[in-house]
Amino acid sequence: VESAVFYGQGLCHNCRHYISSYAGEISCFTENSSDAKYKFFSNAVPSCDSAPSEPSFPTPPTNGIVCKASTSGCPLGVESAVIDGQVLCHNCRSSISSYADGKILCFAENSSDAKYKFVSNEVPSCDSA
Repeated sequence: VESAVFYGQGLCHNCRHYISSYAGEISCFTENSSDAKYKFFSNAVPSCDSAPSEPSFPTPPTNGIVCKASTSGCPLGVESAVIDGQVLCHNCRSSISSYADGKILCFAENSSDAKYKFVSNEVPSCDSA
């Protein structure tokens, strides 16, 4: 496991190819490929010593999963983002974004068949997901 410091926070990571930060988001490339890019919101990255292990996100995703980050962050390796002011853990590998009428769009794959919608104010806490 390698380490880096971003936003005054020490991080352990497996970003073998490249790791960078911009505007509160940390980008991690595990390989030299855009398919191997993972994004993490800096405030949702857990401590390596006390990272939550639940919920368990399926890999590869069988469906879109979105939940509100716990106070200790997202489980290790689970991507995170800030949508509509909420820090969210998710498996939206292709993209996640805010959509009209308070909805969140999650693309688990680069395909319209892998599109999932969530109502922003009804997203459960990861502690109860």
